[in-house]
Amino acid sequence: MRPHGLKGMVIVQTYADASRNFKAGTKVIVDPEIDNNVLTIKTVSDHSGSLKVGFEEITDRFAAEKIAKKKLAITSDQIERLPENEFYEYELIGCSVKTTNGVVHGIVEDIINNPGNDLLKIKKEEKHVLVPIVKALIEKIDTEKREIIIRDIEGLID
Repeated sequence: MRPHGLKGMVIVQTYADASRNFKAGTKVIVDPEIDNNVLTIKTVSDHSGSLKVGFEEITDRFAAEKIAKKKLAITSDQIERLPENEFYEYELIGCSVKTTNGVVHGIVEDIINNPGNDLLKIKKEEKHVLVPIVKALIEKIDTEKREIIIRDIEGLID
């Protein structure tokens, strides 16, 4: 986040489609790993690929500067449900990745957003492997079992 203007607005960089969860009236947690201060969203608008957000509790630039560079979070019960076969990044991070023949190749450590398609960043032993998130490679994503099944294609992981 960074301040914008003199009336307490901030610019928020969101992850993927997280912006659909930022609406007027939504309570957000500022810096959830440290403070857990709660703010209420007053206004939201698009701003060059980010969001321009106003909070009821933040009314001037000085107050906006105090929350600059902090993270925002919402509780899981506030998250809008996605259509079938669509996932939030947090649902994929930490999932085990295995091939259709049952060989475990590692754990999803991150999602890398690219213009063409997103990539799973998989930690395999002491190295990282990138696997495109495309239907041709992903057989199944099971967020309840915390696993992603990929097709066994020679050279994809090794």
